[in-house]
Amino acid sequence: MLNTTIKAKFIEARIEASPIAIAPFVPLGAPIDQPLRILKISNTTDQGIILSTDGVTIHDYIASNGFILYDLGTNRASQGSSLQFATGTQFYIASEVLTTTGNVILTGIYSGV
Repeated sequence: MLNTTIKAKFIEARIEASPIAIAPFVPLGAPIDQPLRILKISNTTDQGIILSTDGVTIHDYIASNGFILYDLGTNRASQGSSLQFATGTQFYIASEVLTTTGNVILTGIYSGV
């Protein structure tokens, strides 16, 4: 029997520095290159940030100096499978008001060998 250890691995962080415009949405770094089970987006700017996965629709909001943590690996969709952000997903951000300080940082964890 082959015993393969599955490890939690981090993707390279995506960082968008201030100023972040009110509109239109801007990409938050490159699309993700691994299927992510855990995703965290931190907002260290002086304004709230709007999050989108298609660059048009508002999907979530991150308060100034706040973060959002999506832990999709906790609950399985069915036996043997789990919910994940798909490889190639692009996240977009916009600000309520032009930011003057801080960053928006995306980090994530995927399952690897």
